[in-house]
Amino acid sequence: MPILHPRLRAAQAVTLSVVIALLYTTAWALAASAADSPPVELPDGPAAVAWAGVGAETEPAPIGGDWLVERARDAGGTGEPVTDRWLAWASWLAAEAAAGRAGEDADPRRRAALALVALEQRRWNDAWHHFARLSAHPELAAGLMPRCLPGVPAGAGVLPGGLPAPLADGVVLRPAPPPPPAGPARLGETRRAAAHGLRIGTAWVDMAVLVEPAGVEITLTHVGGGPARFAVRLPQPAGRRIGIEYADWFRQDTLGEPLAVELVPGCEPVTLFGRFVPFDRDLPASPGADLPAGLKGGGLWIEVGGACEALRLEAGAAAAAVGELLAIPAGLRDPRSVPAAGPFSGTVVHLADPARARSVLAALASAAEAHVLHGVAGGVR
Repeated sequence: MPILHPRLRAAQAVTLSVVIALLYTTAWALAASAADSPPVELPDGPAAVAWAGVGAETEPAPIGGDWLVERARDAGGTGEPVTDRWLAWASWLAAEAAAGRAGEDADPRRRAALALVALEQRRWNDAWHHFARLSAHPELAAGLMPRCLPGVPAGAGVLPGGLPAPLADGVVLRPAPPPPPAGPARLGETRRAAAHGLRIGTAWVDMAVLVEPAGVEITLTHVGGGPARFAVRLPQPAGRRIGIEYADWFRQDTLGEPLAVELVPGCEPVTLFGRFVPFDRDLPASPGADLPAGLKGGGLWIEVGGACEALRLEAGAAAAAVGELLAIPAGLRDPRSVPAAGPFSGTVVHLADPARARSVLAALASAAEAHVLHGVAGGVR
């Protein structure tokens, strides 16, 4: 081992001290930056008001893991998880509508459950509407936010202040698009939301979600720590359809699948983009205070095509739940069957395309929610 001159040894010691000091300074700066900026930024509106009640020390309510499964099982009562989830949704929604008509406050845990169901079904606007009703219950808003942004899995932990607990490499995130504005949406409107200080693998990551006229964009920025490898699903906002997806502006062959992200210290931000394309709406707009005569008199019937056979159980559960919620005849119908004789043939929803079938059921649920909560005292929507 070579013997260094005392001055060289002293120089090495000084250099090492400087490096250590710089590391501590960098860590302190990151912590200070995280403390000064809110963990989640939302555009102005009711959801932002609800989120403003969450402080850095707010303990999140334990509504992750099996919490929703257990509540749905208790409310549904069939013992079949898919059916119970749909029946519970109808029961909770009817109870909230009745409370609104009676001038009573929303039940916060019902609202949290309804928001989680909406997130599972990718009914983003409905989820944010229910989130906005939690302004007086910051613990529930804190527990719910990580499921909205950055879109963590149900089993992920939540820290005080509504930040997700550290996430392992390989996690798949499914963020919601930014909440809708308080008033009617304007053509060409741009909305942005962001989540800061996410711990993924050994990295600290910031996420920004932007919805603009051309599409939805997610930017992921490495702000500290080591490398991280994870994946993100692009969210499809209500009333829009993503037809092409890009990862760092390279067109992807897949659509609706998780997009791989790798961040390392010093790298440029990674951008994911989904381009909107024209499309025919899955269902007509939500009915107003009165149901259409054909729906009210003839009911709702879902036909499951051969390519969507795997969704037969869920389609039947959805039909039963919507029928119970709207007090109309509803169920599955064989596409080859002859409609019953009568003045009204009912409303028929045909599931033929597996890539669109779930979005059709989600649009059906969203339309039913809008009708049931329409005009309820307290202004739910």
